[in-house]
Amino acid sequence: FQGKIFGAEDVLALFWADKYRLYNLFIGQEQWSYWDPLPFLGMPRLANAQLGWFTPDNILFIVLTPLQSWRLYPFLSDLGLLLASYFFFKPRVSTQCAWLSAGFYVFSGECLKASQDPPVKAALIAMLLLLGCNQRWLASGKKRYLAGLAGAAAWQIVTCAVSQLYYQLLSLPFICLMQIYQESSPARWRRGLFATLIFVGSTLAFSFPWFPLLEW
Repeated sequence: FQGKIFGAEDVLALFWADKYRLYNLFIGQEQWSYWDPLPFLGMPRLANAQLGWFTPDNILFIVLTPLQSWRLYPFLSDLGLLLASYFFFKPRVSTQCAWLSAGFYVFSGECLKASQDPPVKAALIAMLLLLGCNQRWLASGKKRYLAGLAGAAAWQIVTCAVSQLYYQLLSLPFICLMQIYQESSPARWRRGLFATLIFVGSTLAFSFPWFPLLEW
């Protein structure tokens, strides 16, 4: 808050300009169109995966100036991740242990570094909310947790962190399967195992030609 922002290579190379354009579109400084002429030789505006057009954290970059947004964003994103982590850990451990576990996770070097990449940070928050809701739904059967699970899954998709989404598409079904094993009947677990293998196998088969581009 001393006239500086948190920044690293991705902020400077990608997200500062992209989020600045979001703000300009919102205040009318830039004319909206479905075609964006600036990246490369032009591209459909909504195809820009780095912006995550429909993710909730974009509200911050729309209502505040870019400088204000980037000053607040690391704090707010880490706070959101801390609360989501606590929500995930709480059903299995004491309150103190849940907060301690959440703190160790959120303030690890890799999570702190992810603040330079808003789609990745949003995907991590959505992942923890999804797993927390799934665990509570399996244990209680309450529909509000099923609705929360669906909302977290939708958030996971619209963040548009492409590689993050892909890896989580492969890992989340197995984590959910472990939760089913802990909370449900063997018959339900066997059905979940079958569905997981079909889903993961299909995802791998469909995406195999794109493996070299995932980390590009």
